[in-house]
Amino acid sequence: MSKYIFEALDSKEDKLRTAKEKLEDQRKELWNSQDKEMRDILVSYFEGTEGIETNLEDLDYRGSVDYITISCKGDEFEKEVWNEEKEDYEKVIKHRSYELCTIYTTTERNKEDEKEYVNIGIGTYSTSDHYSDRNLERFMFNGQIAMTINDFKDDILADLNTCKKKYSVKETKLTDKIIKHRREIEEVRTDRDNYKRDNMISDLKKGIEITREDGLSLQVRYDWYVSGIKKAKIVHMSYSGKSCSLKVEKIVRRWNSETDKYENHTTEDVLDKIRISKLEDALIGSYNSHNWTVDA
Repeated sequence: MSKYIFEALDSKEDKLRTAKEKLEDQRKELWNSQDKEMRDILVSYFEGTEGIETNLEDLDYRGSVDYITISCKGDEFEKEVWNEEKEDYEKVIKHRSYELCTIYTTTERNKEDEKEYVNIGIGTYSTSDHYSDRNLERFMFNGQIAMTINDFKDDILADLNTCKKKYSVKETKLTDKIIKHRREIEEVRTDRDNYKRDNMISDLKKGIEITREDGLSLQVRYDWYVSGIKKAKIVHMSYSGKSCSLKVEKIVRRWNSETDKYENHTTEDVLDKIRISKLEDALIGSYNSHNWTVDA
């Protein structure tokens, strides 16, 4: 097999793969930017002094545009933490998170088969805490969240869909380029496999050496594999051309009692009635594809 042709195909695939991965990174960054912007749009309708009036402290909005859980400062508790300066543990006061509600959005596919936001709502939970001031504050806060959704539902959904459409155009362009690169990579791999297939028998008749360090694994019979093959040469071909006898040089591991460890040894063998299809699977198959050089 020509080393130069194979190296050229390898180089072309590497360049295409690098370009594809760069595009995939750009698309991932685009997704992250979209998620952040859409989340910020949603949260902007509910947070801030102009929106919700409450005595609850340290309101926290967590999640994505699909669902955002709102919580606040809960019960305090003591926790021992390590103090680097004092080189000792000390007790500090911390606060648990107190969940208030979750804002949900729903998407559906439109006539153009694109996802669009069609609904927004609120969910909460039941509790046995019926009398505390904080629970009353929770219900009043959630009521204001519900009123905001009721009053601005159409505006919220319109803003989310406008943002999504803006990013969708950019995403489509990147995805089309990624798909194009994937197809070109598959074409290169097909060309390489076809080139290998066209040259496999003629190369084997001359004798080949496997370039991979651990060698080739070949299925000799349905329940018998020979591994560690470093060199192979066809010494006899059947009349039908569907099987052959193969002279191989393989690596075997043997225990050395003097050094108390396993060592590699090279042995030769002749494998009879090897199906050409099994050679093709071992040398060219997508899972175990190997490179080789032709013995001079």
